[in-house]
Amino acid sequence: MKKVTLLISILFLLTVAQASAFEFCKDGIVGEDNLRIISVDDMLKENAKEWKWENTQNIEIEIRVENKEDQAKDYVIEAVFLENEHKTKIVEDKDNLETEINLEAKERKSISLNFKIDKDADENNYNLFIKFYEKGNENKKCVENSEEELVLEKIEICSEGNVDEEDLEITKIQDNKNDWKWSPEDTLEISLDLSNKYFSERTFITKLVMLDENNNEIDFAEDSLNVEDELTLAEDEEDTSIFEFKLKSDIADGTYKLYAKAYDKENDNICTALKAEDKSNPIQIKIEREKDRVIVKEVTGPTEITVNSVVEYTVKISNTGSENQEKVAIEIYNKNLGLKQTYEIENLTSGREGSATFSFMVPENATIGEEKIVFSAKFKYDNKKDYYEEFSENNIRYEVKILEEIVEEEIIQEETIEEVINETEEIPEEIIQNETIENKIGSAITGNVVGQSSKKSLWPIIIGILAISIVGVLLLLRKSKKSKEHEYIEYPSANRRYTASLN
Repeated sequence: MKKVTLLISILFLLTVAQASAFEFCKDGIVGEDNLRIISVDDMLKENAKEWKWENTQNIEIEIRVENKEDQAKDYVIEAVFLENEHKTKIVEDKDNLETEINLEAKERKSISLNFKIDKDADENNYNLFIKFYEKGNENKKCVENSEEELVLEKIEICSEGNVDEEDLEITKIQDNKNDWKWSPEDTLEISLDLSNKYFSERTFITKLVMLDENNNEIDFAEDSLNVEDELTLAEDEEDTSIFEFKLKSDIADGTYKLYAKAYDKENDNICTALKAEDKSNPIQIKIEREKDRVIVKEVTGPTEITVNSVVEYTVKISNTGSENQEKVAIEIYNKNLGLKQTYEIENLTSGREGSATFSFMVPENATIGEEKIVFSAKFKYDNKKDYYEEFSENNIRYEVKILEEIVEEEIIQEETIEEVINETEEIPEEIIQNETIENKIGSAITGNVVGQSSKKSLWPIIIGILAISIVGVLLLLRKSKKSKEHEYIEYPSANRRYTASLN
Protein backbone atom coordinates (compact mmCIF):
# COMPACT_ATOMS: atom_id res chain seq x y z
CA MET A 1 0.00 0.00 0.00
CA LYS A 2 2.85 2.37 0.87
CA LYS A 3 4.51 1.63 -2.47
CA VAL A 4 1.32 2.48 -4.35
CA THR A 5 0.97 5.73 -2.45
CA LEU A 6 4.60 6.66 -3.20
CA LEU A 7 4.14 5.87 -6.87
CA ILE A 8 1.00 8.04 -7.06
CA SER A 9 2.88 10.92 -5.40
CA ILE A 10 5.75 10.70 -7.88
CA LEU A 11 3.33 10.63 -10.82
CA PHE A 12 1.53 13.65 -9.38
CA LEU A 13 4.74 15.63 -9.04
CA LEU A 14 5.77 14.75 -12.56
CA THR A 15 2.37 15.82 -13.85
CA VAL A 16 2.60 19.16 -12.00
CA ALA A 17 6.14 19.74 -13.26
CA GLN A 18 5.10 18.93 -16.81
CA ALA A 19 2.05 21.14 -16.57
CA SER A 20 4.09 24.05 -15.25
CA ALA A 21 6.77 23.66 -17.94
CA PHE A 22 6.45 26.14 -20.76
CA GLU A 23 5.37 24.71 -24.12
CA PHE A 24 5.82 27.01 -27.09
CA CYS A 25 4.33 24.67 -29.67
CA LYS A 26 0.54 24.76 -29.50
CA ASP A 27 0.15 20.99 -28.99
CA GLY A 28 3.62 20.30 -27.74
CA ILE A 29 6.57 19.03 -29.76
CA VAL A 30 5.39 16.93 -32.68
CA GLY A 31 6.79 15.84 -36.04
CA GLU A 32 10.45 15.59 -35.01
CA ASP A 33 11.01 13.18 -37.89
CA ASN A 34 9.97 15.86 -40.35
CA LEU A 35 11.92 18.95 -39.24
CA ARG A 36 14.50 20.02 -36.69
CA ILE A 37 16.36 22.99 -35.20
CA ILE A 38 20.08 22.37 -35.65
CA SER A 39 21.51 25.36 -33.73
CA VAL A 40 20.81 28.79 -32.28
CA ASP A 41 23.70 31.28 -32.07
CA ASP A 42 24.25 34.77 -30.71
CA MET A 43 25.82 36.69 -33.61
CA LEU A 44 26.42 39.96 -31.79
CA LYS A 45 30.15 40.34 -32.41
CA GLU A 46 30.40 43.57 -30.42
CA ASN A 47 29.76 41.71 -27.16
CA ALA A 48 32.58 40.24 -25.11
CA LYS A 49 30.45 37.25 -24.10
CA GLU A 50 27.66 35.34 -25.82
CA TRP A 51 24.12 35.89 -24.64
CA LYS A 52 25.05 38.95 -22.60
CA TRP A 53 23.00 41.83 -23.96
CA GLU A 54 22.31 45.46 -23.10
CA ASN A 55 19.34 47.79 -23.28
CA THR A 56 18.83 49.52 -26.65
CA GLN A 57 21.29 47.12 -28.24
CA ASN A 58 20.71 45.79 -31.76
CA ILE A 59 20.71 42.00 -31.58
CA GLU A 60 21.14 39.30 -34.19
CA ILE A 61 20.48 35.62 -33.55
CA GLU A 62 21.05 32.97 -36.19
CA ILE A 63 18.88 29.85 -36.33
CA ARG A 64 19.91 26.88 -38.46
CA VAL A 65 17.04 24.56 -39.41
CA GLU A 66 16.40 21.51 -41.59
CA ASN A 67 13.49 20.20 -43.67
CA LYS A 68 13.78 16.41 -43.35
CA GLU A 69 10.87 15.73 -45.66
CA ASP A 70 10.99 14.70 -49.32
CA GLN A 71 9.21 17.80 -50.60
CA ALA A 72 9.47 21.57 -50.32
CA LYS A 73 7.44 23.25 -47.61
CA ASP A 74 6.83 26.71 -46.14
CA TYR A 75 7.87 27.08 -42.52
CA VAL A 76 7.68 29.66 -39.73
CA ILE A 77 10.39 30.49 -37.19
CA GLU A 78 9.45 32.35 -33.99
CA ALA A 79 11.34 33.52 -30.90
CA VAL A 80 9.95 34.22 -27.44
CA PHE A 81 11.56 35.33 -24.18
CA LEU A 82 10.64 34.01 -20.77
CA GLU A 83 11.18 35.59 -17.38
CA ASN A 84 10.49 33.18 -14.51
CA GLU A 85 8.57 30.85 -16.84
CA HIS A 86 6.36 33.65 -18.17
CA LYS A 87 6.42 35.34 -21.54
CA THR A 88 7.88 38.80 -21.43
CA LYS A 89 8.50 41.64 -23.82
CA ILE A 90 12.10 42.81 -23.98
CA VAL A 91 12.28 43.90 -27.63
CA GLU A 92 10.95 47.07 -29.20
CA ASP A 93 9.00 45.36 -32.00
CA LYS A 94 7.83 41.77 -31.49
CA ASP A 95 7.17 41.45 -35.24
CA ASN A 96 10.95 41.13 -35.63
CA LEU A 97 10.81 37.88 -33.66
CA GLU A 98 9.05 35.99 -36.43
CA THR A 99 9.89 35.14 -40.04
CA GLU A 100 8.77 32.76 -42.82
CA ILE A 101 11.05 30.67 -45.02
CA ASN A 102 10.73 28.07 -47.77
CA LEU A 103 12.85 24.93 -47.61
CA GLU A 104 13.40 22.45 -50.37
CA ALA A 105 13.36 18.73 -49.65
CA LYS A 106 16.21 17.73 -47.29
CA GLU A 107 17.44 21.35 -47.27
CA ARG A 108 19.28 23.03 -44.41
CA LYS A 109 19.28 26.80 -44.08
CA SER A 110 20.40 29.53 -41.68
CA ILE A 111 18.06 32.39 -40.98
CA SER A 112 18.63 35.51 -38.83
CA LEU A 113 16.29 37.40 -36.55
CA ASN A 114 17.28 41.03 -35.97
CA PHE A 115 15.71 43.12 -33.24
CA LYS A 116 16.46 45.85 -30.71
CA ILE A 117 16.28 45.46 -26.94
CA ASP A 118 13.75 47.80 -25.38
CA LYS A 119 15.30 50.61 -23.31
CA ASP A 120 12.83 49.86 -20.47
CA ALA A 121 13.52 46.12 -20.31
CA ASP A 122 14.42 44.95 -16.83
CA GLU A 123 17.92 43.87 -15.95
CA ASN A 124 17.56 40.12 -15.39
CA ASN A 125 18.19 36.60 -16.67
CA TYR A 126 15.93 35.35 -19.47
CA ASN A 127 15.31 32.15 -21.40
CA LEU A 128 15.08 32.24 -25.17
CA PHE A 129 12.76 29.80 -26.92
CA ILE A 130 12.80 29.17 -30.67
CA LYS A 131 9.82 27.51 -32.36
CA PHE A 132 10.04 25.99 -35.86
CA TYR A 133 6.88 24.64 -37.50
CA GLU A 134 5.21 23.98 -40.82
CA LYS A 135 3.04 26.90 -41.87
CA GLY A 136 -0.66 26.07 -41.37
CA ASN A 137 0.16 22.70 -39.79
CA GLU A 138 1.61 23.61 -36.36
CA ASN A 139 -0.41 21.02 -34.50
CA LYS A 140 1.31 18.19 -36.42
CA LYS A 141 4.81 19.50 -37.22
CA CYS A 142 6.35 21.78 -34.57
CA VAL A 143 9.66 21.61 -32.71
CA GLU A 144 11.28 23.84 -30.05
CA ASN A 145 14.72 24.82 -28.74
CA SER A 146 14.91 26.08 -25.15
CA GLU A 147 18.58 25.70 -24.34
CA GLU A 148 19.64 29.36 -24.44
CA GLU A 149 19.78 31.48 -21.31
CA LEU A 150 20.74 35.12 -21.64
CA VAL A 151 21.67 37.93 -19.29
CA LEU A 152 20.26 41.39 -19.91
CA GLU A 153 22.28 44.24 -18.41
CA LYS A 154 21.13 47.79 -18.13
CA ILE A 155 24.00 50.20 -18.71
CA GLU A 156 23.18 53.80 -17.91
CA ILE A 157 26.06 56.17 -18.50
CA CYS A 158 23.74 59.06 -17.65
CA SER A 159 22.40 58.47 -14.13
CA GLU A 160 18.90 59.63 -15.07
CA GLY A 161 19.00 58.19 -18.56
CA ASN A 162 19.41 59.97 -21.88
CA VAL A 163 17.35 63.01 -22.77
CA ASP A 164 15.40 62.83 -26.01
CA GLU A 165 17.59 62.60 -29.11
CA GLU A 166 15.55 65.41 -30.60
CA ASP A 167 16.93 67.67 -27.85
CA LEU A 168 20.58 66.68 -27.44
CA GLU A 169 22.52 63.98 -29.27
CA ILE A 170 26.02 62.59 -29.67
CA THR A 171 25.94 61.54 -33.29
CA LYS A 172 29.33 59.84 -33.64
CA ILE A 173 32.50 58.78 -31.83
CA GLN A 174 35.50 58.25 -34.05
CA ASP A 175 39.01 56.85 -33.65
CA ASN A 176 41.08 59.18 -35.83
CA LYS A 177 44.34 57.21 -35.72
CA ASN A 178 44.21 53.55 -34.68
CA ASP A 179 40.84 52.34 -36.03
CA TRP A 180 39.91 50.88 -32.63
CA LYS A 181 42.96 48.60 -32.49
CA TRP A 182 44.65 49.59 -29.25
CA SER A 183 47.77 48.51 -27.36
CA PRO A 184 49.08 49.71 -23.98
CA GLU A 185 50.76 53.14 -24.16
CA ASP A 186 49.34 53.92 -27.60
CA THR A 187 48.82 57.63 -28.24
CA LEU A 188 45.19 57.97 -29.33
CA GLU A 189 42.94 60.65 -30.79
CA ILE A 190 39.18 60.25 -30.36
CA SER A 191 36.63 62.77 -31.63
CA LEU A 192 33.04 63.25 -30.48
CA ASP A 193 30.32 65.06 -32.45
CA LEU A 194 27.67 66.76 -30.32
CA SER A 195 24.47 68.38 -31.56
CA ASN A 196 22.38 70.73 -29.37
CA LYS A 197 19.00 70.69 -31.07
CA TYR A 198 16.74 72.24 -28.45
CA PHE A 199 18.43 73.89 -25.48
CA SER A 200 19.43 77.54 -25.26
CA GLU A 201 23.13 78.39 -25.27
CA ARG A 202 25.01 76.59 -22.54
CA THR A 203 28.26 74.79 -21.79
CA PHE A 204 28.34 71.00 -22.02
CA ILE A 205 30.94 68.74 -20.41
CA THR A 206 31.99 65.98 -22.80
CA LYS A 207 33.99 62.96 -21.70
CA LEU A 208 34.93 59.40 -22.61
CA VAL A 209 33.96 56.45 -20.42
CA MET A 210 35.36 52.92 -20.73
CA LEU A 211 33.82 49.74 -19.28
CA ASP A 212 35.47 46.35 -18.90
CA GLU A 213 33.87 42.96 -19.63
CA ASN A 214 31.98 43.13 -16.32
CA ASN A 215 30.71 46.64 -17.14
CA ASN A 216 32.86 48.23 -14.47
CA GLU A 217 34.18 51.70 -15.30
CA ILE A 218 37.98 51.81 -15.48
CA ASP A 219 40.74 54.41 -15.70
CA PHE A 220 42.25 53.94 -19.12
CA ALA A 221 44.13 57.19 -19.87
CA GLU A 222 47.43 58.16 -18.28
CA ASP A 223 45.97 61.61 -17.62
CA SER A 224 42.22 61.60 -16.98
CA LEU A 225 42.02 65.33 -17.81
CA ASN A 226 42.79 64.46 -21.44
CA VAL A 227 39.50 62.55 -21.86
CA GLU A 228 37.30 65.45 -20.75
CA ASP A 229 36.39 68.64 -22.62
CA GLU A 230 33.90 71.53 -22.72
CA LEU A 231 31.73 72.73 -25.61
CA THR A 232 29.56 75.84 -25.56
CA LEU A 233 26.66 75.42 -27.98
CA ALA A 234 23.68 77.55 -28.86
CA GLU A 235 20.41 76.02 -30.01
CA ASP A 236 20.72 74.16 -33.35
CA GLU A 237 24.51 74.30 -33.12
CA GLU A 238 26.98 71.42 -33.48
CA ASP A 239 30.63 71.06 -32.56
CA THR A 240 33.35 68.46 -32.03
CA SER A 241 35.46 67.56 -29.01
CA ILE A 242 38.85 66.02 -29.76
CA PHE A 243 40.53 63.97 -27.04
CA GLU A 244 44.26 63.25 -27.32
CA PHE A 245 45.58 60.88 -24.67
CA LYS A 246 47.95 58.02 -24.00
CA LEU A 247 46.56 54.61 -23.04
CA LYS A 248 47.81 53.43 -19.65
CA SER A 249 50.75 51.02 -19.67
CA ASP A 250 49.20 48.68 -17.10
CA ILE A 251 45.79 48.28 -18.73
CA ALA A 252 44.90 44.59 -18.89
CA ASP A 253 44.38 42.69 -22.12
CA GLY A 254 40.72 42.17 -22.84
CA THR A 255 37.57 43.45 -24.49
CA TYR A 256 36.17 46.86 -23.59
CA LYS A 257 33.26 49.14 -24.40
CA LEU A 258 33.82 52.85 -24.98
CA TYR A 259 31.06 55.41 -24.43
CA ALA A 260 30.91 59.16 -24.90
CA LYS A 261 28.92 61.29 -22.52
CA ALA A 262 27.76 64.91 -22.71
CA TYR A 263 25.89 66.81 -20.01
CA ASP A 264 24.99 70.38 -19.05
CA LYS A 265 27.69 71.87 -16.82
CA GLU A 266 24.99 73.45 -14.61
CA ASN A 267 22.50 70.57 -14.68
CA ASP A 268 23.81 67.01 -15.11
CA ASN A 269 20.26 65.69 -15.59
CA ILE A 270 20.46 67.12 -19.10
CA CYS A 271 22.63 64.30 -20.34
CA THR A 272 23.12 62.01 -23.31
CA ALA A 273 25.48 59.12 -24.05
CA LEU A 274 26.45 56.95 -27.00
CA LYS A 275 28.40 53.75 -27.38
CA ALA A 276 31.25 53.98 -29.88
CA GLU A 277 31.12 54.21 -32.85
CA ASP A 278 27.51 55.18 -33.63
CA LYS A 279 23.99 53.79 -33.42
CA SER A 280 24.30 51.78 -36.62
CA ASN A 281 27.78 50.46 -35.85
CA PRO A 282 28.43 49.79 -32.15
CA ILE A 283 31.87 48.31 -31.65
CA GLN A 284 33.94 46.65 -28.96
CA ILE A 285 37.56 47.50 -28.32
CA LYS A 286 40.01 44.66 -27.98
CA ILE A 287 43.23 45.53 -26.21
CA GLU A 288 45.92 42.95 -26.77
CA ARG A 289 49.64 43.21 -26.16
CA GLU A 290 51.92 42.22 -28.99
CA LYS A 291 54.26 39.40 -28.15
CA ASP A 292 57.40 41.53 -28.56
CA ARG A 293 57.08 45.31 -28.36
CA VAL A 294 59.28 47.99 -26.82
CA ILE A 295 58.54 51.70 -27.22
CA VAL A 296 60.48 54.91 -26.59
CA LYS A 297 58.28 56.55 -23.99
CA GLU A 298 59.93 59.86 -23.12
CA VAL A 299 63.02 62.04 -23.68
CA THR A 300 64.11 64.81 -21.33
CA GLY A 301 66.92 67.27 -22.00
CA PRO A 302 67.67 70.76 -23.34
CA THR A 303 66.03 72.06 -26.50
CA GLU A 304 68.83 74.61 -26.99
CA ILE A 305 72.45 73.48 -26.98
CA THR A 306 75.64 75.48 -27.40
CA VAL A 307 78.65 74.71 -29.57
CA ASN A 308 81.64 73.32 -27.66
CA SER A 309 79.56 72.37 -24.60
CA VAL A 310 78.56 69.10 -22.89
CA VAL A 311 74.85 68.16 -22.87
CA GLU A 312 72.84 65.31 -21.34
CA TYR A 313 69.62 63.54 -22.37
CA THR A 314 67.64 60.92 -20.45
CA VAL A 315 65.59 58.39 -22.42
CA LYS A 316 62.79 56.28 -20.93
CA ILE A 317 61.58 53.09 -22.66
CA SER A 318 58.79 50.63 -21.84
CA ASN A 319 58.24 46.95 -22.59
CA THR A 320 54.59 46.94 -23.66
CA GLY A 321 54.77 43.44 -25.12
CA SER A 322 53.63 40.23 -23.44
CA GLU A 323 57.13 38.70 -23.52
CA ASN A 324 60.09 39.50 -21.28
CA GLN A 325 63.09 40.93 -23.13
CA GLU A 326 66.49 39.40 -22.41
CA LYS A 327 68.23 42.53 -23.62
CA VAL A 328 67.16 45.90 -25.03
CA ALA A 329 69.36 48.55 -26.68
CA ILE A 330 68.63 52.28 -26.52
CA GLU A 331 70.25 54.43 -29.23
CA ILE A 332 70.82 58.14 -29.77
CA TYR A 333 71.81 59.35 -33.26
CA ASN A 334 72.51 62.49 -35.30
CA LYS A 335 74.74 62.38 -38.36
CA ASN A 336 75.60 66.10 -38.49
CA LEU A 337 76.75 66.05 -34.88
CA GLY A 338 78.71 62.84 -35.38
CA LEU A 339 76.53 61.34 -32.66
CA LYS A 340 75.82 57.62 -32.26
CA GLN A 341 75.68 56.07 -28.81
CA THR A 342 74.10 52.83 -27.52
CA TYR A 343 73.14 51.76 -24.02
CA GLU A 344 71.93 48.21 -23.26
CA ILE A 345 69.47 47.14 -20.57
CA GLU A 346 69.19 43.49 -19.53
CA ASN A 347 66.09 41.57 -18.39
CA LEU A 348 63.35 44.09 -19.14
CA THR A 349 60.20 42.22 -18.13
CA SER A 350 56.75 42.75 -19.62
CA GLY A 351 55.11 45.94 -18.40
CA ARG A 352 58.34 47.36 -16.94
CA GLU A 353 60.26 50.52 -17.84
CA GLY A 354 63.96 51.26 -18.24
CA SER A 355 66.01 54.40 -18.80
CA ALA A 356 69.46 55.60 -19.86
CA THR A 357 71.30 58.94 -19.74
CA PHE A 358 73.50 59.99 -22.64
CA SER A 359 76.18 62.69 -22.39
CA PHE A 360 78.14 64.17 -25.31
CA MET A 361 80.12 67.21 -26.44
CA VAL A 362 78.58 69.45 -29.10
CA PRO A 363 81.31 69.77 -31.77
CA GLU A 364 83.03 73.15 -32.12
CA ASN A 365 82.32 73.10 -35.86
CA ALA A 366 78.63 72.16 -35.50
CA THR A 367 76.33 74.03 -37.89
CA ILE A 368 74.29 76.71 -36.17
CA GLY A 369 70.54 76.13 -36.54
CA GLU A 370 67.87 73.43 -36.12
CA GLU A 371 68.68 69.74 -35.74
CA LYS A 372 66.78 66.56 -34.80
CA ILE A 373 68.30 63.95 -32.51
CA VAL A 374 66.75 60.49 -32.98
CA PHE A 375 66.10 58.29 -29.93
CA SER A 376 65.20 54.65 -30.70
CA ALA A 377 65.18 51.14 -29.21
CA LYS A 378 66.07 47.66 -30.42
CA PHE A 379 64.69 44.46 -28.90
CA LYS A 380 63.97 40.74 -29.41
CA TYR A 381 67.64 39.91 -28.96
CA ASP A 382 69.03 36.74 -30.57
CA ASN A 383 71.80 35.57 -28.26
CA LYS A 384 73.30 33.17 -30.79
CA LYS A 385 73.57 35.75 -33.56
CA ASP A 386 74.21 38.68 -31.20
CA TYR A 387 71.55 40.58 -33.13
CA TYR A 388 68.34 42.49 -32.39
CA GLU A 389 65.46 41.36 -34.61
CA GLU A 390 62.99 44.17 -33.89
CA PHE A 391 63.16 47.98 -33.85
CA SER A 392 60.85 50.46 -32.13
CA GLU A 393 58.23 52.02 -34.38
CA ASN A 394 57.64 55.18 -32.36
CA ASN A 395 61.14 56.68 -32.44
CA ILE A 396 61.31 60.18 -30.96
CA ARG A 397 62.87 62.84 -33.19
CA TYR A 398 63.87 65.42 -30.61
CA GLU A 399 64.18 68.95 -32.02
CA VAL A 400 67.09 71.06 -30.75
CA LYS A 401 68.46 74.47 -31.62
CA ILE A 402 72.25 74.78 -31.86
CA LEU A 403 73.61 78.14 -30.70
CA GLU A 404 77.00 79.81 -31.04
CA GLU A 405 79.34 79.78 -28.09
CA ILE A 406 79.07 83.13 -26.28
CA VAL A 407 82.36 84.58 -24.96
CA GLU A 408 82.40 88.05 -23.39
CA GLU A 409 85.42 90.21 -24.31
CA GLU A 410 88.04 91.06 -21.68
CA ILE A 411 87.13 94.12 -19.68
CA ILE A 412 90.08 96.19 -18.47
CA GLN A 413 89.30 98.03 -15.30
CA GLU A 414 90.73 101.50 -15.68
CA GLU A 415 91.67 103.57 -12.70
CA THR A 416 92.35 107.28 -12.66
CA ILE A 417 95.71 108.60 -11.62
CA GLU A 418 93.86 110.38 -8.89
CA GLU A 419 92.77 106.95 -7.44
CA VAL A 420 96.36 105.65 -7.69
CA ILE A 421 97.73 108.73 -5.96
CA ASN A 422 95.12 108.51 -3.24
CA GLU A 423 96.19 104.91 -2.64
CA THR A 424 99.87 105.87 -2.28
CA GLU A 425 99.82 109.14 -0.32
CA GLU A 426 97.40 111.95 0.37
CA ILE A 427 97.77 114.95 -2.06
CA PRO A 428 96.98 118.50 -1.00
CA GLU A 429 93.46 119.66 -1.94
CA GLU A 430 94.72 122.70 -3.89
CA ILE A 431 96.66 120.43 -6.27
CA ILE A 432 93.91 117.94 -7.06
CA GLN A 433 91.04 120.47 -7.53
CA ASN A 434 88.53 117.63 -7.76
CA GLU A 435 89.65 116.68 -11.28
CA THR A 436 91.62 113.69 -12.55
CA ILE A 437 94.73 114.21 -14.61
CA GLU A 438 93.03 112.27 -17.37
CA ASN A 439 90.23 114.87 -17.51
CA LYS A 440 92.73 117.77 -17.60
CA ILE A 441 94.71 116.19 -20.43
CA GLY A 442 91.49 115.61 -22.38
CA SER A 443 90.52 119.25 -21.95
CA ALA A 444 93.96 120.44 -23.13
CA ILE A 445 93.77 118.31 -26.23
CA THR A 446 90.39 119.67 -27.25
CA GLY A 447 91.59 123.22 -26.67
CA ASN A 448 88.98 123.90 -23.96
CA VAL A 449 89.53 124.31 -20.25
CA VAL A 450 86.52 124.53 -18.03
CA GLY A 451 85.99 128.13 -16.82
CA GLN A 452 88.57 129.69 -19.26
CA SER A 453 88.35 131.20 -22.72
CA SER A 454 89.86 129.13 -25.53
CA LYS A 455 91.43 132.32 -26.93
CA LYS A 456 94.02 132.60 -24.10
CA SER A 457 97.43 130.96 -24.32
CA LEU A 458 97.63 127.29 -23.43
CA TRP A 459 101.09 127.57 -21.90
CA PRO A 460 99.91 128.29 -18.33
CA ILE A 461 97.72 125.21 -18.48
CA ILE A 462 100.45 122.99 -19.84
CA ILE A 463 102.94 124.30 -17.24
CA GLY A 464 100.38 123.62 -14.51
CA ILE A 465 99.80 120.10 -15.71
CA LEU A 466 103.54 119.41 -15.88
CA ALA A 467 103.94 120.77 -12.36
CA ILE A 468 101.27 118.51 -11.02
CA SER A 469 102.81 115.57 -12.88
CA ILE A 470 106.26 116.32 -11.42
CA VAL A 471 104.84 116.59 -7.91
CA GLY A 472 103.02 113.29 -8.36
CA VAL A 473 106.14 111.55 -9.63
CA LEU A 474 108.23 112.91 -6.75
CA LEU A 475 105.69 111.74 -4.25
CA LEU A 476 105.62 108.27 -5.83
CA LEU A 477 109.43 108.08 -5.80
CA ARG A 478 109.41 109.11 -2.20
CA LYS A 479 106.95 106.37 -1.37
CA SER A 480 108.98 103.88 -3.37
CA LYS A 481 112.17 104.68 -1.47
CA LYS A 482 110.40 104.23 1.82
CA SER A 483 109.07 100.78 0.92
CA LYS A 484 112.14 99.71 -1.10
CA GLU A 485 109.95 97.09 -2.72
CA HIS A 486 109.21 98.53 -6.17
CA GLU A 487 111.00 100.78 -8.62
CA TYR A 488 107.79 101.74 -10.49
CA ILE A 489 104.05 101.84 -10.10
CA GLU A 490 102.08 98.87 -11.53
CA TYR A 491 98.51 99.89 -12.29
CA PRO A 492 96.07 97.10 -11.42
CA SER A 493 93.72 95.62 -14.04
CA ALA A 494 90.91 92.89 -14.00
CA ASN A 495 90.18 90.34 -16.73
CA ARG A 496 86.74 88.49 -16.79
CA ARG A 497 85.36 85.81 -19.21
CA TYR A 498 81.72 84.58 -19.42
CA THR A 499 80.42 81.45 -21.17
CA ALA A 500 76.72 80.89 -21.95
CA SER A 501 75.15 78.34 -19.57
CA LEU A 502 73.06 75.35 -20.77
CA ASN A 503 69.37 75.10 -20.04
